[in-house]
Amino acid sequence: MPLLSLAMIVKNESRMLPDFFRACRGIFDEIIVVDTGSTDNTIKLATDFGATVYSFEWCNDFSAARNAALRWATGEWVAFFDPDERLSEEVCRSIQKLVTNGQHNHIGAAYVQMRNLLPNHQYNEVSLLRLFRNDPSIHFKHRIHEEVIDSVMRFLKDNQLKVVTIEGVVDHIGYLDEIADQQGKKQRDRHLLETLLKEEPSDLYSHFKLLELARYWNDMSLWNSATQNAIENLDFSADSDWKMFHYAHEMAVLLVQPLGLQNPRMAIQRLTALLKPLSEPSALSQYHLGFLFEQDLEVDEAERRYKSCLRLQSLREPAYSNVRPLMGLCRLAIERKDYGRAVRCVQTSFGFSLHDPELRFVSQQLAQLALQLGESDWVIEMLRPVEAANALLESDRLALAQAHVIDGDAHQALTYLSLDLNSSPLGFSHLICQLCLGIDLPVHVNISQDEADRLLKNWIDIIMRSRNGLITQQFLSNATVLFSNFDWLEKELNDLNRQ
Repeated sequence: MPLLSLAMIVKNESRMLPDFFRACRGIFDEIIVVDTGSTDNTIKLATDFGATVYSFEWCNDFSAARNAALRWATGEWVAFFDPDERLSEEVCRSIQKLVTNGQHNHIGAAYVQMRNLLPNHQYNEVSLLRLFRNDPSIHFKHRIHEEVIDSVMRFLKDNQLKVVTIEGVVDHIGYLDEIADQQGKKQRDRHLLETLLKEEPSDLYSHFKLLELARYWNDMSLWNSATQNAIENLDFSADSDWKMFHYAHEMAVLLVQPLGLQNPRMAIQRLTALLKPLSEPSALSQYHLGFLFEQDLEVDEAERRYKSCLRLQSLREPAYSNVRPLMGLCRLAIERKDYGRAVRCVQTSFGFSLHDPELRFVSQQLAQLALQLGESDWVIEMLRPVEAANALLESDRLALAQAHVIDGDAHQALTYLSLDLNSSPLGFSHLICQLCLGIDLPVHVNISQDEADRLLKNWIDIIMRSRNGLITQQFLSNATVLFSNFDWLEKELNDLNRQ
């Protein structure tokens, strides 16, 4: 019997399959591919990569196709992934380690961390159940946005097994604009969900997925209509099935988010009422309550909600147990001008995520503020986890270099700057630091004049704050080499010398 089977469904995925299989080559003992009607060379590609391909007549039911793949899978473990997902090397190693040792560790299933790549270099992350022991009791449900979690959890409970989270990240590229538009996923999903709701107006899951679709595409018209439709057709009372719905907290948040943009006070009241029948608090709903209180300027209550998130676990969206509430506390600290606390929130957040978009933006803004205040230690401490992980961005390197110049150590500053003197802001900054050390080099500036002007003015401000007077003296003495490139510089330095 194979140890690990991959069960996947496909249709016209010839563009995606090669990179998918190359990313996870060698980790699956059996590859089951269910084709739902491809007209390109998907079947041949899958076969070439060692898959056993079965044809399945499409019936507008994703669960039916997934369950067919499960029936044909013979491995002790089953993983399911899609062609537009890319398994990292760390994920591949973690999966192999888990299925090899899982029996001894009483593990029966695992989440993976899915990173949904979005346009403009943005992304969000969510934990999804994608690996479990093969058992006839396990099956998918729902015709669209199919899920297997309910039957897996029953299986785990019956067999006294536990679920864990796989280390590493899986990148989901299918909803990048150019790919999603090509495949018409938004239109397809909306049509299927609205058809399901016409057939069964009280279907909680379909209402939830339509709201989720509206949020993903930021379609406010769809979001408002889906919210109104859900409120009219669903029973959210304590006696209804609402309190047992697996995604109840997330759906409650989706139902109030559009209202929160105009009236946070009313949104707080509505969200509180929706959450009242639910027995257990969740990090996700507590965060969004905190955010609404923050928008309503009730900062003490917002702080209480954010702190409560840090004590809760969120397997599906773990960022709501760490980075998101820490960013909320950071925003509150900045509002109170408690910048030291804000820096500590950012530093702690980097221990959970090095690439979160909000975290990166806030860290850059705080670094600039700290430099303006002369608080170089804040910058160095805040970025220490990023440097330790070898994940510094260009803006991080520039901020660290400037922090060390303020500290009086231009030699240390140079270690963060590029040796390519003919390009990039880091190369130009390297030249400035050389001048601070009394080293006169030829000047060749291949960045735009506007950018060079901005950078030099910024560096002059940093150098004048240096705690090492020799750095300031050396720069003022050697900066004459820059006069021919910056017609404003001589007057600027003369003014500084007179001060």
